[in-house]
Formats: sequence, structure tokens, C-alpha cells
Amino acid sequence: MTRATEIQLNNHFSVVPSEFFGKDGGARFTHCGKRFSATKILSAALLSTRQNVLGGGCKTSYTDFEKELRFARSTTARNVAELTHGGAFKRDGQSKYAAAYSVDIKHGVPVYHFLRTEEFNGKRLSGNAVLYLSVLIRFYMNSERGQKYFIGGEKRAAKTLNVPQSTAHGIIDELLRSDCILRFVMHDGKISEGKGINADYLTVYVVNDKILKTVKSIRKAINKQKSDKEEFKKLFMLSAQAEPKPAKPKKGKRSIIAQWQSVMEEMQAEELTQDSKENISKTFACDFAFNQLKRDYVTTYNKYFAALRQSGGAASIETQEMEQRLDCILTDVLNYLLSHNIRREELPDNWKQFMRDLLNT
Repeated sequence: MTRATEIQLNNHFSVVPSEFFGKDGGARFTHCGKRFSATKILSAALLSTRQNVLGGGCKTSYTDFEKELRFARSTTARNVAELTHGGAFKRDGQSKYAAAYSVDIKHGVPVYHFLRTEEFNGKRLSGNAVLYLSVLIRFYMNSERGQKYFIGGEKRAAKTLNVPQSTAHGIIDELLRSDCILRFVMHDGKISEGKGINADYLTVYVVNDKILKTVKSIRKAINKQKSDKEEFKKLFMLSAQAEPKPAKPKKGKRSIIAQWQSVMEEMQAEELTQDSKENISKTFACDFAFNQLKRDYVTTYNKYFAALRQSGGAASIETQEMEQRLDCILTDVLNYLLSHNIRREELPDNWKQFMRDLLNT
């Protein structure tokens, strides 16, 4: 990826562990019993993520905070001073900071920096709005989520961010006015325009599809780096400073790359080479049996989503039967290819997603 492409896509990110919200045993990340401010949380996330990605001894200057998060120098100075004096981070030298506590990066909330640096409907989002929007994005980018829609509401938002309900009200209003999210009401599994009023009529938040597409592109770009450690370094090197030596991974612990990839398993299918799909498509373009399987899959696929829309996204006997039918067709296609000189090593481990993409082309 060229430098120009990197800047255009803005694929920088930080990870906010749940402890930074002052919850889940994160009392050390509070001040006088209150949660850190949003800018302080984002600053801590930037420092801890850079340390995990670039290794110990990396430098994080005030310019980095300005370029990554659009923080003024006065804001950065205050946040860094409070984080170091409060004991959350240690200052090991000029622009060198190390986390004083280990945090759970794997299950943290990814915050994409373009949410802070770019304008939405003419304004940049506040820190709290970025944090809550990132929670919603993580939900919708999880292909294994248990429910289709994010159930929101001011009380739930306040609990998620560990803020007063009045603050949560302003955050939701900001995200709605910026067109970053849409709000619906869900009743009996179906959604319609409106706002939830009780446990039977729930509030649903949906992230703007343009934002989700941008996040998907960022994840795709990150996954396609040639060398994980070195390329991840380049994502954060914003100045001509010398790259620090990579920290040796501790034995028995997963690297930050492996941790990051574990939260975006749904993107693995996009790592498959387009050439492999094109070669199989060309080889079997005139194969009657293969095309019959392809037609069966597309027909069943369309019926499945029609039934899913009819049920408002809720699972039903009909949708479950069609899911089983789709899986059977995928297995049939795999066996057919293997019986016609396609080697198993030519296919990815996530062969089902490969077959889905192949049959939908």
C-alpha cells in the first residue's frame, strides 16, 4: 500500500479495553469514583495500542495525538499528565510511555481514527460519540452475533459507556444529527420508524452503511499487508523517526496481530485470491452439474432472505430448513470440485465462505 493510499483510506485504529470505561475491574481507570473523560480514554487507547503494535520504547509525540485524534496540544498535555500522574501509564523518557497495567486488548472496542478526524454532516464527532459509535460498529461487524439488530436506548447507552443518562441522551442525539446512526423501533421482531418506549417496543440503532463499508475496507487493507509486524508499524509511523526494534513476543502469548485478527474472522474470506475463484469459474463455466448446483444455491439463497425479511430477521422453522439446505449444497459443491481434479490445498480453510462467493458470482 502506498503512502498516498494509506492517508486516503485512514486505516489507523486504537483498541479501547472495557477497563478504560472504569468497568469490569477497571477501578484504577477512574478518578474520584468517576470514569475518565472521553478524550482521556482515547488517549490511553492510543498509547496502549501503539505500545502493543510498535513494541516497548516507541515514541508518541503530541503531533501523533493531533494527527490521529485531532486533539489540541493543551488537551493532550492534560490527558497525558493525568494518565502518568494517576499511575495508569509510566513515562520512560521523552515521548515514551508504557502501560502500568495489562489490559484485555483481544476483547476491546476497535476505534477507527477516521471517526475523529473526518467530519460527519459538517461536524467532527465528540469523543463520547466516537466511543459509542465504535461499540455499534463492533456489533455489526461481528458475523457471529446472536441478534441481527443492536438494541439501544439511553439507559443502555449510559450503562455501556458508564456515563449519566443525561450524557447518553446528548451522545445519541449527536450521532442521529450527524447521520452516523439511524433509530428504529422493534416490536415482535420487526422494525419500523420510531423510538422504543418499553420492553415490548425496543429502540434499535443501525450504523450508516457508508461507515460500515469504510470500516470493512480498512479491515481488508490491514489483513492484506505483506508482513504483519512490519506493515502494522507503517500504519502508525507518521514522522521520519527511526522505527524502534520490534518487541520480542512473550512465549505463550498471542501477538497483537493474532489478537486483532480474532475479532475480524468474518474478513478472512476476503484474503482469498481472486485468481483461484476465477480459475474455477472458468474451468466449470460449461459444466452442467456445477451450474445446476449453482442455480439451486442461488434460488435457495433468495428464498432464505425473503423468509428472513418476512420474519423481521427472527429465525423460523422455514429459515432453519433453508440454512441446512444451503449447507448441503456447499458440501455437494466441495465434493464435486474435489472429484474433478481440484486439490484440497487449493481451497482455503474457510471453504464454505469461498464456495458462497464462488456460487454468488
